[in-house]
Amino acid sequence: MKRMTIVGVILCLALGTCWSAMGQVALDGKSYTGTLTSKKDGKVHEESIIFEKDMMIRSTACEAVGFKAGKYTVTEKDGVATVTGSVKNEKGEVNEIVATIKGEDLTGTLTGKTADGKTSDTMALAAKLGKPAKKAEHPAGTKHEHPSAEHPK
Repeated sequence: MKRMTIVGVILCLALGTCWSAMGQVALDGKSYTGTLTSKKDGKVHEESIIFEKDMMIRSTACEAVGFKAGKYTVTEKDGVATVTGSVKNEKGEVNEIVATIKGEDLTGTLTGKTADGKTSDTMALAAKLGKPAKKAEHPAGTKHEHPSAEHPK
């Protein structure tokens, strides 16, 4: 019985490592380009979600307002991958990304949270597999629209 338990533990560890590696390999280097639509004010932003090595996720719309790449996790069931990740800025604000990927389509939400954890906006995310959008930029002297109480309109 002890021998079966040891074999079971080794098998679980091996499968867990393979599963983790499969999730990483499946998304590394892929980008999904589309839009973010604010549920708060209806504004639409061009967006690319980019998956990098070491389970890192980037959002071009978030980068344009000071957010850096962050970690993500992925699970897969019945051909649908579910991705959960977050990106943060220097002020401690967080944008949480929860999305599903089926075929070439990525859909989900990006939820902006203030440094104290309050939701500032929720945005619908819809994108297709493809090349990343150009880095979003805001013209000099203009205010950017960002889902955060720290960035008033």
